[in-house]
Amino acid sequence: MPRDGSGIYTRPPGTNAVPDTTIESTKYNANVADVETDLNAPRPVIAGGTGANNAVDAAINLGVVSGKTAITYTDAEKEVARNNIAAAPFDAMAYNGMQINGSMEVSQEVGGGTVLLTPAGSNQSKYIIDGVRLAKSGTTIGLQAQQFTGTTNIPGFNNSMTVMVTAPQPTIGSDSVVLTIPIEGYRFKRANWGNAAAVPVTVAGWFKMPVAGNYPVRLINAAQTVAPYSNLVITTPNVAQYCVMTFSAQTTGVWLTTNGVGCSLEFFLASAGNINGVATNGNIFEFTGVIVLPGTQAPTAAQSPLIMRPYDQELATCQRYYWKEVYNTNQMITVMQAYSGSHANGGGIIFPVEMRAAPTFGSSVGTQFTLQAPAGGGGVISAITPGLIKSRVSFDDVTSTTSVWTAGQAVTLYANTLGAYFAFDARL
Repeated sequence: MPRDGSGIYTRPPGTNAVPDTTIESTKYNANVADVETDLNAPRPVIAGGTGANNAVDAAINLGVVSGKTAITYTDAEKEVARNNIAAAPFDAMAYNGMQINGSMEVSQEVGGGTVLLTPAGSNQSKYIIDGVRLAKSGTTIGLQAQQFTGTTNIPGFNNSMTVMVTAPQPTIGSDSVVLTIPIEGYRFKRANWGNAAAVPVTVAGWFKMPVAGNYPVRLINAAQTVAPYSNLVITTPNVAQYCVMTFSAQTTGVWLTTNGVGCSLEFFLASAGNINGVATNGNIFEFTGVIVLPGTQAPTAAQSPLIMRPYDQELATCQRYYWKEVYNTNQMITVMQAYSGSHANGGGIIFPVEMRAAPTFGSSVGTQFTLQAPAGGGGVISAITPGLIKSRVSFDDVTSTTSVWTAGQAVTLYANTLGAYFAFDARL
């Protein structure tokens, strides 16, 4: 074979044809035989082949494995390989995110309004947007939190959540301010914590903090008996920064795997012995793009906006925990049956998704809802007694301020005012 040690093919001597001369069969046949042999031999890697005639040797020659053992790559080499993987496997990572509402887009309860934690009263805890709760202790700290839309300081994200200090506490003492993202057991169980097969958990996201330094972050179980810590390391204050934190696998403790709290992700904005982010009035914290993944890998900063679930799917996920239905003026809700002059029951509403548990009920009952009979006559609703399961609400009793119906008469429940609402809360 005329291939050299580098796999370069060279024609055999004497095969170059000379014009106007007779072709010699010996030289011709030798050339054809040589080409035939070369074409049937394993094609070298340099010539676009694998240099092998079986899969194992091909993998070795291409550098996929060494012998029959996988090659160990550096972190930099792994990063290059991940960046060159097709989009589909990377996009699928979004559905591994155990958090909900990481892009801070869904705010059913508050909408564009603000949530206040006032200095009066020590222990206060409120949901700011879907899936994110803010708590503080201490009687001098005041906070204002809200969903922020149209953000321009975090590339690729249109929403974030902000917390502003309205009443500072220069010395934090034993008080604290904590941002919590509860994660349901059904979502967190893929980490296998509490078992020998437990895997690490990685948290990533965009954070803008008013003070540089290390902010403690922990994952804590429902019983609050196991809580591995990491640090949110902020190098420059008031500048959006992408951070990645990895928590070691936890083989001990009880980590719920059904519809209770599997774990809670907690960010300490101010706490004893650590950074006090609430020492100055007007300090602002901002968060978005938060993702919680099993394992040790996280998307890059540039990739992070790409793996957030689309809004419509995130909304449905959030509605498992909280659903608020806001009505228009004169919008029909359900048909019921009067059982006295001022009471009716029956009818109901099916939830858009099955809720985590039978929810609690809230509404804007008052002049905003009425019960009306087809032939006319109706009254403003003064009280509603719901029957609640995970999939629907039935109206066991609805009371009107006036007595205008006849027992057995069909009546219709209407929203009487724009902005009237029913709310169903199964949050963790």
